[in-house]
Amino acid sequence: MNPPSTMNSSPTINPPLPYQADTITQFWDLDRLGITEDPDPSVDKDEDARILKRFQDTAQIIDGYLHVQFPWKTSHPRLADNKMLALKRLQSQFRSFQSKQHLWKEYANTISDYHNKGIIEEVDEHQFDDHRVYYIPHQAVIKESSATTKLRVVFDASSHYKGAPSLNDCLHSGPAILPDLNIWQKGYLWDEPFREEDHHQWQELVRNLKHPLPPIPRFIASNDEAATYELAVFGDASKRLFACCAYLICRTPTSTTSRLVMAKSLLAPTKQQVTMPRLELLASLISVRLARFLHSQLNLNITTIHLFSDSLIALHWLHSTRPLKRFVQNRVDPIRTILATFTSADIQTKFYYVQSEVNPADCATRGLSTKEAKNHIWWQGPPFLQQPPSEWPKAGTDFALPPGTGSEAEYEFRAITVIPDKPYKSPIRFTATSSYLKLIRSTAYVLKFVKALFTRTGIPSKTLNLTTITPSKDISAREIITAETLLITEHYKECETTLKRLPLDHLNAHRSSDGLIRCPNRLDNTRTSHQSPTPILLLPEHRLVHLLVMYYHKTHYHAGVHSTIASLRSSYLIPSIKSTVTKILRLCTICKKAQGHAYRYPEMPSLPPERVNRSRPFQNVGLDYLGP
Repeated sequence: MNPPSTMNSSPTINPPLPYQADTITQFWDLDRLGITEDPDPSVDKDEDARILKRFQDTAQIIDGYLHVQFPWKTSHPRLADNKMLALKRLQSQFRSFQSKQHLWKEYANTISDYHNKGIIEEVDEHQFDDHRVYYIPHQAVIKESSATTKLRVVFDASSHYKGAPSLNDCLHSGPAILPDLNIWQKGYLWDEPFREEDHHQWQELVRNLKHPLPPIPRFIASNDEAATYELAVFGDASKRLFACCAYLICRTPTSTTSRLVMAKSLLAPTKQQVTMPRLELLASLISVRLARFLHSQLNLNITTIHLFSDSLIALHWLHSTRPLKRFVQNRVDPIRTILATFTSADIQTKFYYVQSEVNPADCATRGLSTKEAKNHIWWQGPPFLQQPPSEWPKAGTDFALPPGTGSEAEYEFRAITVIPDKPYKSPIRFTATSSYLKLIRSTAYVLKFVKALFTRTGIPSKTLNLTTITPSKDISAREIITAETLLITEHYKECETTLKRLPLDHLNAHRSSDGLIRCPNRLDNTRTSHQSPTPILLLPEHRLVHLLVMYYHKTHYHAGVHSTIASLRSSYLIPSIKSTVTKILRLCTICKKAQGHAYRYPEMPSLPPERVNRSRPFQNVGLDYLGP
């Protein structure tokens, strides 16, 4: 097989026969109905339907192969010419097979087989005037343990230049038509029988289906015009899945009923281990989403929504005012957003703690036989739902803090819609100079001008502390400190979002009277004057830190990373200081010129006389007495 040349080829991939996408998609939509991020399952489905319709209209079977068209996006970014990238990938693939000629031969035979079968064909690149031209790189995937196909050719449609789109970016991904099946996790083959434990579970499931279920009424509302309606949603989780169930509470002057309206469950994440409190939080998330969906779909005047969970940790997360970890915060925020919509619609929403014994969602996560389900609370919910909320057992339902954790006896979550303001922009232009000293001196002169302005007008400053500013033309040491303090406090304001996410409690940080955040260490009692006994907290992504690092770097005669870090730590505490200093020092042009060059050859001295002057044989002889 000859090495690859610059011949242009555009491979065409023929996918396998499609599944019955319409049926599977409808089933999957029904399975996730009401608990997805968007309450309306038809949203974003029109485009999927159009793609499937176009697939059915344009798909053709020619010579036993299914030919389809690419589902281009309506307004996709322009594809860049990636010919050289694909060619480099092919040449790299060829070089990697230099020591494995048998694999390269098999690889080449596979490509030739594709060409002979008409799966790919040679195409002249100058034949097309359309800009939608893309060269698909391909590579080999080797699996030595395979008994049939040890080498497969895989096409990479996600390849792209930096900043340019790939083919995948320009195509619709289409709807997901393969549901998640729990049995796949055990690696069964299609013709492999169940193992004994799975076969026993299947037989038990079949036997339980013989027991009849209680009748389900089709009408659960009331004809009484004085009836009021409430919604109660319970959530629970186990290691396998998390679920929720919703009950409609109908209260009339003569009676109160509660009926199951809807229940949903989802499999727990399998690729990563998720703790039980986090799974309980996911159950609360789908509970709130289900409540939102039912409120929008039921043509009833629902005045109150009750949300139940048997996890105190998840409930504390929902009512916490402190910054939470990213996973938890990303689940708490959508819950609060949905509750804000309820509040704006004058719907009372309240969280409760419920014991697992009376939580009907518990059976959705642990399973329930048809015999047990005949007279179970699953159908009507706990008995206390038919009582007024004021008579519900407080110890088992109303969410209260455990003893010793707070003074509040009850949490009632009232969400409000908050429109975030624009990020704070300091009047000080940190990017106007590349010198830290120049920035401080300029700020000090501005403070002198402001002090003179306030003195002339007789209006005291309410935001700036100008007591140390003097009317003299020269800048004093105190004025330098005042200017530096102002710069640091301004950088706090610009990085307020990042500052809130920092674990200040772990750093034992406190804000001093001058507005600086200081982090005590074991050198607080030092009396040295050249360093601050309590380091000042600085945020690494701000421009001020960049100027400060370069100032210390140049002051110490372009010291390295570790020396610069040691100097900074005497007065400042910067999170991720090593990566920050390393990234900043790479921008030093003087260090770039002095470092990174190849070693020079030493200057060659003159050859000794014995090597350049004419002499008789053995005129100059050396004798070694030390052995070999």
